[in-house]
Amino acid sequence: MKTKLKNISNVNKEISISIDWKNLESDYQIEYNNVKSRYQISGFRKGKVPDSIIKKNLTPTIESNFVENMINKFYRKALEELKFHPINQAEIKDLKFSHGSSLNFKANFEIYPKFKLPNYHKKFKITAEKLIASKTDCEESIANFQQQHATVKTIENGAKTNHFISADFIVLNTDGTHKNENSLKNQYIKLGSGIFKGETEKIFLGAKSGDKIKIKLSPKEDKEYYYEVVVNRVEEQIIPDWNDAFVKSLDPKIKNVKEFERKILERVQFELDHKHQESVNNEIIKYFNSKTKIDIPDSMFSKYMENLVNDYKTKNKQSKDEDIEKFKKEYTSQAVENIKWYLIRSQIINDEKINVSDKDVSDSIQQAINQNSTQKKEIESYYKDINNRDKFKAELINRKLFEKLKEFSIVKVNKISTDKYREGNKK
Repeated sequence: MKTKLKNISNVNKEISISIDWKNLESDYQIEYNNVKSRYQISGFRKGKVPDSIIKKNLTPTIESNFVENMINKFYRKALEELKFHPINQAEIKDLKFSHGSSLNFKANFEIYPKFKLPNYHKKFKITAEKLIASKTDCEESIANFQQQHATVKTIENGAKTNHFISADFIVLNTDGTHKNENSLKNQYIKLGSGIFKGETEKIFLGAKSGDKIKIKLSPKEDKEYYYEVVVNRVEEQIIPDWNDAFVKSLDPKIKNVKEFERKILERVQFELDHKHQESVNNEIIKYFNSKTKIDIPDSMFSKYMENLVNDYKTKNKQSKDEDIEKFKKEYTSQAVENIKWYLIRSQIINDEKINVSDKDVSDSIQQAINQNSTQKKEIESYYKDINNRDKFKAELINRKLFEKLKEFSIVKVNKISTDKYREGNKK
C-alpha cells in the first residue's frame, strides 16, 4: 500500500491510497468464492454455476462489494500508519479499480484541531459582577409569602381597583357579533394591573357576577382585539399581616419577624453568590476562548447546528423555513464559541488530569441524600438511571475543572446592590 498525505488545513486531511493487484488478488478471490458458493440459477445446483456465467452476471456486484471492503480495510490501515483519528465519516473520491489492476482512491476527513492554550499557570485576570442583596429583595420575598398565604373573599357589591375578576372572554367581530372562535374560559385579570388599568380599568369598575362587558384590547400596539367579557365572579385577595405570629406559622423555629427577614436576606444572598460564581465561570470561558486560536472542523459545526435546529423544531412545531434560517443566523456565533470551549475544556481536563471516579459520584449522591433525607427514595431512583448518573458525573468534572482554573485566576469583583442593578435595567 502506498499513501500520500495532503494537509488541506489544520483539521482537514486527504490521503491518496494505492494498492497493487498482487496485494488484492487473494481478497478478491475470497469475495468471488463467497458469491459463487451462494449463487443458484435454474439448471445448476447451488455453488455449481459455471465461472463464465458468474463473471457475466455478477462481476459488477462482486467488484462493488470487494471495493467497499477493501476501501474500509486499507483506509483504516492508512489511519493507523499515519496515526490519525477522524471525527467524521471520510468522503471517498477519485475511485479507480478493475479486475487485475490496482485500487486507487482518496479519502478526505477531518480531525480534532491542534491548538496552543494561553499560559494560564502564570495567572490571568478577569472581572465579574457580584450583586449584593438589598432591602427591596426582602420586601419582594415578604410580598410573595403574603401572596402565597392570602385568602380570597367574594365581592358582591361591585369590582374596585386591585380586585380580581374571573371571566370568559368571547371573541367578537368589529360589528360586535360573536366570532367563530373558541372563547377564553375562566381568565383571571387584576384591575389596575397590566393592560387592565387606566381607561380599560374604568370599564370594569363596579362589575358584578353575570355582567357582560364589551371591550377593545391592544396587547400589541399593531393589532386590536374585540371581546365580550362575561364576569363569573369578583374576588378580593386578603393579605395576611406581616407579624411574629405569621412568620412563626411559616417556620415554628423562628422567634420573630426580624430573624425571619435576616434569613430571607441570607437566602437571597446565597443565590446571588451562586450566580456570581457562574459569572466567574463564564468570564473564565471568555478568557480562554479569546486567547485561543482554533480552526473549527466543518463537520463539528454542522453537527452542532443540526442538533440545535432539531431541538428548535421540536419546541416550535409551527416554525417556517424563514424562522429556522433566522434562528441559524442568531446562534451561529454562539455555536462557534461553544464548540471552541468544548475543545479547550477537553484539553485542559486532559492536561490537568482532572478525573471523577465512580466512588466520587456515589459519595456525592450520598451527600445529597444526607442533606435531603426526606427525599432519599426520589434521589436514589433518579440516579439509578445511567443517563442521569452520567450527567451528574459530567457536572462533577465541570466543578473540578473550574475549581482548578480559579487557582490561576485573579478576579476583580465589581459589587453592586440589586437596587442599583434594577435601576440600570430600567434605563
